Amino acid sequence: MKRSLGIPFVILSLLSCGQFALGQVQVRTEADQISVSVNGKLFTVLHTGAEARKPYLMPLLTPSGKHVTRGFPDEKIAGEPTDHPHQRGMWLGYEHLSGSNIWELDPADPQPHAGSIQFQKVIETHDGDKSGGFTIAAQWLNENGKPMLDETLTLLFYSQPADSRVFDADVRLKAVKLSTFEDARDGLIGFRLAPAFDETHGSKVVNADGVRGADNIEGTHSNWVNWQTDLDGEQVGIAVLNHPTNPRAPTACG
Repeated sequence: MKRSLGIPFVILSLLSCGQFALGQVQVRTEADQISVSVNGKLFTVLHTGAEARKPYLMPLLTPSGKHVTRGFPDEKIAGEPTDHPHQRGMWLGYEHLSGSNIWELDPADPQPHAGSIQFQKVIETHDGDKSGGFTIAAQWLNENGKPMLDETLTLLFYSQPADSRVFDADVRLKAVKLSTFEDARDGLIGFRLAPAFDETHGSKVVNADGVRGADNIEGTHSNWVNWQTDLDGEQVGIAVLNHPTNPRAPTACG
């Protein structure tokens, strides 16, 4: 029997910038990428090329244009670390899926039993004054290149509030063959934030239950996690919110 797994969640980036009279979200599909602009400014790009072995969002930008996510390996930004090349912006995957690694997928750092997530097609895109977004199809392949899961990913971006960037992500995973999400530290959503979000640089992280510090939060179940820092003189936060309909909500934070 085929079963589907829905993983909806919300990403909220709290920032400061000027107001717009009218909000607008624009989605543009080009070769190997889908770009999203909010209120006339680039917010993010979904990269769909095969070379990274998975689709990923990069960069995530504040309304003022600052990088919330690390630029490496797509961009060279002074002072950024260059470890873990598979950690590109925001991505999906799972470390141990029926014996295959669908997390550490970057060809620059080959890992045993690595599979891939193969982009298939854009299902739809739409612009809007209040919101806009897109839906894509992808397929999770095991280490032998055999299909394991069909993925349908819908991202919906909002134009308001103008001093924030808010979007919903709805992930639907449908088994092509019997597959097991084994006990693992890494999955299902990952971020590689800019160096300013490292706690050694003075950033603060807290979850919905008041637990503070990344080491204390790791592995806990909570409705949301919020990470705040000073990003070149601008107070910036990124929050990940669990949707109450997620399987076994609230889910764990790695």
